[in-house]
Amino acid sequence: MTGRPIIMTYGASAGATHTTGRLETTATALVDSTEFEDGRLGGGGIARFSRDNYNAIGLRGRAAYELTPGIRPFVEATVDSRHRDNPVDGAGFSRNSTGLAARVGSTFELTRTLTGEISVGYLTRSYADARLQDLRGASVDAALIWSASPLTTVTLRAVTTANETTIPNASGAISRRGTVEINHALLRNFSIGAVGLWQNNSYQGISLNEDLMSGTLRADYNLTRTVVVRGSFTHERLKSSLAGADYTANVFLLGLRLQR
Repeated sequence: MTGRPIIMTYGASAGATHTTGRLETTATALVDSTEFEDGRLGGGGIARFSRDNYNAIGLRGRAAYELTPGIRPFVEATVDSRHRDNPVDGAGFSRNSTGLAARVGSTFELTRTLTGEISVGYLTRSYADARLQDLRGASVDAALIWSASPLTTVTLRAVTTANETTIPNASGAISRRGTVEINHALLRNFSIGAVGLWQNNSYQGISLNEDLMSGTLRADYNLTRTVVVRGSFTHERLKSSLAGADYTANVFLLGLRLQR
């Protein structure tokens, strides 16, 4: 393989919230599309990763109750369906699936400068192909935001997801990711940041485990309120239980980001 194929994900959501006293309920519709760039092989051939493009639609419901102005316990459930452009992958497995995730937790505001959310739950996916076992596992999700000063913010995050794969006999991977991010505004329109990441991918159906670690340095320059020029450097290492699958990568990026 020459170079690293690009993976692009597009998403949109629309929801409504209703408040009755201290009880707040929210319903959100979710739509996502994931596209894979084809890869070029060293011998001149093409790896057709684009055959694994898929779309997902889902619905999320959430109910939260305000115990105090800074504490809001909640329960949340999400159902979704993933449909591939080609229902059968290159190894002959039908990977269309339906998923269910449920969690309980709370948002909190300990001080004006320390806010966040934490939850625990369980997620599962069932596949159209009976040869693929259900993908399931416990989940831990959290976000802690500390405004150390008006110019500096520190963010800690933990996320659990059910990831797709095309590895034969593997239904997918439970991915658990933790990040530490620091952002500092040097000027009104110029900021710098650093991100440290650790991620574990535990595949189900086969014996395969991966640990990914990376560090990123980036700089953002705001041309306008909505257009941002971003440059970044990432050093990334993957350690896999599969012999020969380890890698180290250095990635330089320069691009535009649109925001509102």
